[in-house]
Amino acid sequence: MSTTWEKEVKATAWKHSIPGTTATYILQVDHITGKRKENRIRKAFKEWATLGEGYNPKSKESTLIFKKEFATEQAWKSWARAATFNLVEIGARSGKPKGYKLGLAYQMKNNKRGENVVK
Repeated sequence: MSTTWEKEVKATAWKHSIPGTTATYILQVDHITGKRKENRIRKAFKEWATLGEGYNPKSKESTLIFKKEFATEQAWKSWARAATFNLVEIGARSGKPKGYKLGLAYQMKNNKRGENVVK
């Protein structure tokens, strides 16, 4: 079952690797309000390397950027589909969202009653 912060989090990911090597992905988590939520997100992504972070003093929201290597692109998709938060993958060249669903959108699509079921 996902927690409150997971439902509120919006993350964007893109592939950042050379063809023929491991699938490296960058994940950017936006609209993080409060230090407690930020700490929970950092703990959830502890196996990811932290690439950067930012803070907007007007809206008082933080942004965190993480990086992780996956053995294959299919391993990435498996992880991304099981994610318990809103996740969108964008094309590295076009910047447009990919056509497939990930995270909560994928889980909602595959659940007939529309409930959030995490495996």
